[in-house]
Amino acid sequence: DPGPLTTYGLPALRAVADLAGAVTVGSLLFAAFLLPPRDSGLLEAGGYRAVRRASGAALVWAGAAALLVPLTVSDTTGQPVLDIWRPEKLWPVITQVEVAGAWRTTVLFALIVAIGCRCALRWGWTPLLLGGALITMMPLALTGHSSSGGSHDVATNSLLLHMVSAAVWVGGLIAVLAHAMRGGAHTDIAARRFSLAATVSIAVIAVSG
Repeated sequence: DPGPLTTYGLPALRAVADLAGAVTVGSLLFAAFLLPPRDSGLLEAGGYRAVRRASGAALVWAGAAALLVPLTVSDTTGQPVLDIWRPEKLWPVITQVEVAGAWRTTVLFALIVAIGCRCALRWGWTPLLLGGALITMMPLALTGHSSSGGSHDVATNSLLLHMVSAAVWVGGLIAVLAHAMRGGAHTDIAARRFSLAATVSIAVIAVSG
């Protein structure tokens, strides 16, 4: 029994990490493809706010992932997290627990995305940052039961499609609503473009689920 801190903290932090990842992806999708940039190539005000929101969400994503490393090791080994959190105990085990290693990689990638979002002022960076956010989701999707069970190729591909589509749908919806509540420009264009993305995402979620 890993104790109540792991039992309740692990799913709670996993929910925080998933939501933060979705907000990061959705906000960058909004800035990259849902909202038109200025003629000069600079981000429009709404797009800039979305990129800054993505930076904050990516930091939360990295923080939750960092905490999930010891919690995952605790859950796998059945030892309370307070007994294994010290580096000399934790680091040797991370390489043996695949999901913990995936969370460690997620921390690194999410921090890179967060820093990139802080520096981005032009539209040209937003597709690259969106790609980085999607790559950040990959380590976790490529580990666990889906990557080791029967028909693992189909299971892994299905999980990848499911996670990306869910992030686009949920995160994109949050970004559009945040922009609309601020009375931002081009909300009608963003809503129409998101409607198409949401329709495709929902269909992929239904099939891959």
